[in-house]
Amino acid sequence: MPLHPNARLAEMEGYHGSKALDRTQWRASNLFSPYSKAPAIAAWSLSVKLDGVLPGSYLAIPLPGRHMAEGAFVAVRVGDRLVGAPGRAVSYNANVWEAPVQVVGGNYTYSVLLTREMSGKGIEVVALVMKDGVNEFRPEAWITAYPNPFASKELVLTKE
Repeated sequence: MPLHPNARLAEMEGYHGSKALDRTQWRASNLFSPYSKAPAIAAWSLSVKLDGVLPGSYLAIPLPGRHMAEGAFVAVRVGDRLVGAPGRAVSYNANVWEAPVQVVGGNYTYSVLLTREMSGKGIEVVALVMKDGVNEFRPEAWITAYPNPFASKELVLTKE
């Protein structure tokens, strides 16, 4: 049965037969329109292979420039596994309890946490331009970490 137009979805449950499914790894967002309303019309990709991954490392993928609200998205493929970009810069649309959604027309930055399992594997970063999006941006990809993965070593000098 369709929801009433004024209804708001607050929680989802899933069942297999009569047994409730574990929802700890489920992710959902009400910020994206259905793909059929705004399919991809262009794509950009970058393939990399990382020799090593430090703890706290992530890919920052800025889409600098104008591409309209919901006009561009980022995803990552590691080997044969798809990885979403759950982290986004504050300029990205958000739906928090205390504030209205701020619509911005560009300059999104996505972030993808890197894990040790990704080291040595092919990583493909894909940015999609959606229908009605404006392809006036040049995606980039940067590797960084938070907190900074500083390491220390002690050097002892002796006089002989």
